[in-house]
Amino acid sequence: MPVVVCGPSGVGKGTLLTRLTAAHPSRFGFCVSHTTRSPRPGETDGAHMEAAIERGEFLEYARVHSNLYGTSFAAVRTVASRGKTCLLDIDVQEVRLRMSRAKHEISYTERPGFFDDVVVNDDLERAYSAFESIMLSHADQPRP
Repeated sequence: MPVVVCGPSGVGKGTLLTRLTAAHPSRFGFCVSHTTRSPRPGETDGAHMEAAIERGEFLEYARVHSNLYGTSFAAVRTVASRGKTCLLDIDVQEVRLRMSRAKHEISYTERPGFFDDVVVNDDLERAYSAFESIMLSHADQPRP
């Protein structure tokens, strides 16, 4: 089962995920995303992404300005087929909206049951320690 890590831009999601996969490479794998803009390192060119979305091949996707970003079911299966917990770094809104809505997004941490766990990244070492502990406990749970 994939694990979704989300939060406003700049809170350190990518830093925590990169550190976790480096510390536990046999347990966790980062899911390769797809995009229709020029791909960044680790991303797949999204030339045919809209058609794939219409066919239901994407777990999630978002349009940010004139580009599409998303995670395909195939990318998740690739990580899972290696026996790893699939990690997804999902952005909540497009960049400008994300910045203006960060306070609103953070308010979801106060809603009982909305998130399984919340890590505040006000100190990287403390945040990583809490994040790693949470992720290892979830990875050790039996899968359906």
